[in-house]
Amino acid sequence: MKTTRFIIVLVVGILVAGASLAATGSFTLLSPAGGEQWVIGTTHTIDFQENQGSLMLNSTDTIGIYLEGVPTKCVSGLPCPIKLGSILYHPPFTWTVGKDANGRNIPAGQYVIRIVYPSDETDPSQAGGIYGTSTEYSSIHAEGTSNTFQIVPVPTATPRPTAVPGATKTPTPIPTATKKPVVTTIATACTDGATITSSDLPATISLAPGATQVFHTNVTNNGNTNWYDGTYYQLINNAPQNLLSPPNGHLPNAVSANGTVAWSFAITAPQTPGSYPINLQMVHTSGGQYIKSTGAKCAAPTSDTPFGQVLATTIQVIAPSSTPSPSTTPIPPTTTSNWFMDNLMLLGVGAVILIALILGAWWLIKRNAGSSMMPPPSALPPTPPTTPPITP
Repeated sequence: MKTTRFIIVLVVGILVAGASLAATGSFTLLSPAGGEQWVIGTTHTIDFQENQGSLMLNSTDTIGIYLEGVPTKCVSGLPCPIKLGSILYHPPFTWTVGKDANGRNIPAGQYVIRIVYPSDETDPSQAGGIYGTSTEYSSIHAEGTSNTFQIVPVPTATPRPTAVPGATKTPTPIPTATKKPVVTTIATACTDGATITSSDLPATISLAPGATQVFHTNVTNNGNTNWYDGTYYQLINNAPQNLLSPPNGHLPNAVSANGTVAWSFAITAPQTPGSYPINLQMVHTSGGQYIKSTGAKCAAPTSDTPFGQVLATTIQVIAPSSTPSPSTTPIPPTTTSNWFMDNLMLLGVGAVILIALILGAWWLIKRNAGSSMMPPPSALPPTPPTTPPITP
């Protein structure tokens, strides 16, 4: 499937209303403005600007400049439409009147200029060309014929009459070719301005090392210029160390005078404790010209130029409080007094002595008891006499 193309068609100074293409009306043509007479061989500028928020083109996009006849859009012997050339956005485009992009001659007549993006399409009469179908092309062309300019041939001098002998010579004035001056738009006072209308960023933020905080800021364009390109208009941090993510605010869309744009940022605290300033301010970078809402222009600044209100705050990076480490001094073990354990040996010796005493007492009792049970000597039976043995 062929990729859908943006198609922008502007007819000399006005937007083409009612065209069936989605991209129609993305440019405003500033010059020619309609009614001019441009002489073949002279040099003129074709100037235009992108309408706010239409395509968000930047300096790497290529714009095609085309020419069509009025009332007959196609010119015999030339491509239809006639390509005059291409430029990288930004305008203007300088054109040598009467020549197309390949150096072929364009005849005198009435024409309209068409600004086309992208610039690489050639034949609008074919489906998929710069105007899509031939029906769409015819409709757009029919609505754009009311504002035209003329390509006129180089005027020829009126020949001098032949002198008649004897007649009074009356000089015939030679008419001077008259051409309309080129319409240029030069701004005399281009002023960028910005006001920070709201922000949730406090005057001081305390963060731990490596911590992140998100904040939001709304900025209003209070100058007389358009913020037309995020390459040339940005919200930056004018501080020695940029802690923002993303590093700067890039325009999400074009912002005209009195318009407002919203940005979101994240602040990441450094690892080193200390104070870190943040100074948010708009900047107009070098190389991008000033463009007023009227289309008037001023020369681009030669260096990056901050402008408007400054939003200032300070990030206080605070190291976490240190927790005291446990003491490394050895603590002697706690002793518990135990009388039994302390006197165990004495108790053992005492027990042995006690047992010995008990046994000794028992023995004495036993001995005494045995002596009391023997009969007295008088009670004992007499001992029989001993008879000596008889010797035969």
